[in-house]
Amino acid sequence: MSRVEKIDEPQKPDLQTPVRDEVVEQFGDHKKKTRKRFSCCGILFIAFILFVGFIVWEIAATGLVNVPVVSSMAFSESVPVRVVKAGIPAEQLSESEFKKILIGRVQAGGGTLFDRSITLGLPESSLTATLQNTLKQYPNTNIDASHAQIVVLPNQELELFIPLQVDGRRMALVAHVSLVADKGLFDLKLLNVRLGSFQAPSMLVAALVQPFVNQQLASLNQALSSYMHVDSLITQDGVLTASGTFTVEVKK
Repeated sequence: MSRVEKIDEPQKPDLQTPVRDEVVEQFGDHKKKTRKRFSCCGILFIAFILFVGFIVWEIAATGLVNVPVVSSMAFSESVPVRVVKAGIPAEQLSESEFKKILIGRVQAGGGTLFDRSITLGLPESSLTATLQNTLKQYPNTNIDASHAQIVVLPNQELELFIPLQVDGRRMALVAHVSLVADKGLFDLKLLNVRLGSFQAPSMLVAALVQPFVNQQLASLNQALSSYMHVDSLITQDGVLTASGTFTVEVKK
């Protein structure tokens, strides 16, 4: 009997393996890209939520609007350093003091003003009265002018406290300013401004608060410049004290 030998057929190349590997690789890359895309979207979403939360918190901190839950945590009603009652307005007080000193010195000099130096003390009660009178010129606003005040602090600093009432909610605009003598007049620089618990940024202060403060200062400078050139000033014990020289001419 003849023997039949089994001949091994040549093995066909497996064409499915490279294709499968390529598909797996492409699927893996797609999965990675999808994961990265979702990660980026997640980060952007979280950043957006945080940004919106920050804006809502800052708005609630002003007290201008009531945001449920948030307002109770973000807002606290401002209070002044101390309560100041209004006295004689600064313009009226300064004019009275100027005339009193001038008359006394001219009489002592036989009709001539020999001593031209002058020191004028303006208590915070007088500055408060001037502020209240100015604010009362705007009756249709949310400003509570009768409780507005100015506190004279050490180191040439003033605190302006302006209460507001919006839809039954009470808050206050509090501004701290640094006061200096410049070219014979008072000049000031805003240090910080707060509305409720919201610390106003410098750009907002420059646009909204600075013009109002400058207006208050202009009326005071106008009253003083008619009589006095301010050389220096100090603040202590609730009194703003300005030193300088008389600018009036006394004729016999």
